[in-house]
Amino acid sequence: MRIIFGVACVIFVLTQTSYSSAQTPDFDKLKEKSIAVGGGKVGELLRQWWKEGTAAGNAGDFYDNRDGDHSPLNLSPFPQLSAVKYSPEDIALRKHWAAARVVRPHVTFGNSSTSAPAHLGGSNPRSLTVSPLGLTLLSEHYRKNNVYIYPEHRDHDPGHNGKNDGFGDLYPTNTPYLFISQGSSGSDQPFMRMMPSVLAAFRPEVKRKLIETGTLMPTIQMLFRSTNKHLKDPKEYLTGKAHPSVFEGSWVDELAIVQKAHALELNALPPIVQMRVLEENKAIPGIDFIDLATSEIIGTTPACIARVYRSKAQKQRIVVSADASFDLNKSKLTYTWVILRGDADKIKIVPKNDDPSTAEITVAYHERRPIAPGSAMESNRVDIGVFVHNGTHYSAPGFVTFTTLDREVRTYSTEGKPLEVAHGTGETDVRVPNWEKLLAFLANDLVAGSMLQLTKVHKETLRRLADEQQGLVDEIVRIQAESKVAEKVAKDSPDKAKASKELDALRQRIVKAQKSASDLIDRKNDSLGASPRQFFNTRFEALTKDPLFTLTHQDWLKKARTPANEARFKATWQRLVHFGIATSNETLTPLLPSGKSLADAIWTRFERSQLEMVHATLLADLAFPGLLQAGYQLNYVDHRLSVAREWRDVFRHDSRGEYIGWMRYSSDGVQLFNHEGLLAVEKDLQWRVVKGRIVRYDQNPAKTKGPNLNPLRIDLDDTIVRYEFDSPADMRGRRAGMEPAKDAKK
Repeated sequence: MRIIFGVACVIFVLTQTSYSSAQTPDFDKLKEKSIAVGGGKVGELLRQWWKEGTAAGNAGDFYDNRDGDHSPLNLSPFPQLSAVKYSPEDIALRKHWAAARVVRPHVTFGNSSTSAPAHLGGSNPRSLTVSPLGLTLLSEHYRKNNVYIYPEHRDHDPGHNGKNDGFGDLYPTNTPYLFISQGSSGSDQPFMRMMPSVLAAFRPEVKRKLIETGTLMPTIQMLFRSTNKHLKDPKEYLTGKAHPSVFEGSWVDELAIVQKAHALELNALPPIVQMRVLEENKAIPGIDFIDLATSEIIGTTPACIARVYRSKAQKQRIVVSADASFDLNKSKLTYTWVILRGDADKIKIVPKNDDPSTAEITVAYHERRPIAPGSAMESNRVDIGVFVHNGTHYSAPGFVTFTTLDREVRTYSTEGKPLEVAHGTGETDVRVPNWEKLLAFLANDLVAGSMLQLTKVHKETLRRLADEQQGLVDEIVRIQAESKVAEKVAKDSPDKAKASKELDALRQRIVKAQKSASDLIDRKNDSLGASPRQFFNTRFEALTKDPLFTLTHQDWLKKARTPANEARFKATWQRLVHFGIATSNETLTPLLPSGKSLADAIWTRFERSQLEMVHATLLADLAFPGLLQAGYQLNYVDHRLSVAREWRDVFRHDSRGEYIGWMRYSSDGVQLFNHEGLLAVEKDLQWRVVKGRIVRYDQNPAKTKGPNLNPLRIDLDDTIVRYEFDSPADMRGRRAGMEPAKDAKK
């Protein structure tokens, strides 16, 4: 995979352009060539149809490679196909590279096996789907006979936050505008080989009509999505199974799509979905959400309406009309609205009784979850699909999508009122540098054994495994020492080939020994009932995830704290204080206390995540000194969707349930904001904001090239607003005037 940087900085060009660097082929001469060379059954059919005059061929179709021939299409099987050519000047200006950012005036398909690292912008499709400009460009491609194929690289792999190279599904929306292949370089090849065949297979009059009306690529998307090999029933076309954000190359059924394309007739072509937004909730920046973005809109295009869930409201509402959808033969259309991804219990789709082309969609807040039951792939996105049917064919899908931000954690009341939005959420990461030392420690340390509830059998097994692991580690060290000596000898050896062979043998022995050591830790042990890694991690996590860990083990904690580690303990505990989860005198303060004791409290997901991190750190420092490394990794969120920050907003409501503002907890202390998002500079005994200062949010500029990863910054405005209240029950008040702040710039 070719790595690229600065993807988001490229300027989009949306006008149709002809290129002096692209030589115009003689299409009549191209038609004299064979329609296909080889190609198995597909090639045989194309040659038969060409002979009969029922196949359009590829004269007039262009292939555009945009990775410097890193993963090019072999053009020899497609003699009629033309290639976009770039001049040295084009190449110098990088016009031949990465995502296609122009619309070509002829039928074009292409690819680019390039990508930025996932945490610095990711794949080409992601760079195109994080902004209105990018989605508009893709929509232009779609309706002007252009389509591109891009690998997902590291944007769609099981995992979280890059562990084992997996981040889950990072695409902020789903679209029918392109093809995203599962994998890296080369994963685009099955899709590229499919394209010239399907373009050639259309009947001449059908292809001409599709090109003239800008419906070629929507038709190909419908054909592709309905013929993929993993679909077992035509009814699955109206499910998420047929419309993932990323496709496996092994799903491509070239024969089926070519046959289906050739079977299309001029009097019965697939219809086209066209959507528009009639109504939607409007979140107010600075009040309903905090970010540099001014709205929740990623893009609004005819086949893709994409939103970021920013508002603190529990539910989002949008009314979408597909009444602009059309059929080239003016057939009557029917409309189908379906959930393609998301929790059906949290999504409501209500088509209008008198107009099924329009639907009111309500989506409750979704946390990250598997894309389907049992799937290892996780996502923060909800996909709603709309399809139109003309009596013969379904259309390609239109998507209405919502994506939540994985770095946020939210809590709502049973009535749906926002109680908490916490930013800067992540995962506790505990690492074991030396398993042989840890296993030996577990077998002999009384405190660790008691905490992890180790039996005599467990300890005996761990002791044996520690000895075995130590033997493997010692062997690795010995071979590595031999290898260093061999490297020095090889430099001066007259027989370079023999010396190189001996050195390679030593390196292979190192790899084998390292694999044996790793296998020992991950192989199931009958006495433990799990692998050593699973056995330890499961019991350790049970300790860290207990919200009352510090109370349950207070006797141990009291003994373990010493003058030498007290500063570290207090610094760790301070994290809970910063977020309002505990007080400086080491008392826990849950957001939702219940009953007479902490044991009855309902702990929010954010509180649990912070407690887990603190508990892991305390255990690593005090119970397993030098044996564990505990850290906290923030969940990854694309910097173009939201600016990072670490604070917790706890929302306030009066006795009638009316929203009156929030308390912000962060390392800067506790700050009070009113319902208009003003920072309290003076409050009364009822904690009403008597004077509030207008604040703005900004971000320090990046000091180096690349994406700006600096956190969100609060800036104080020069204006203070005074409030008056009608009665003791009035907790919001009304504006009574303004005055300059004492520290205002003159």
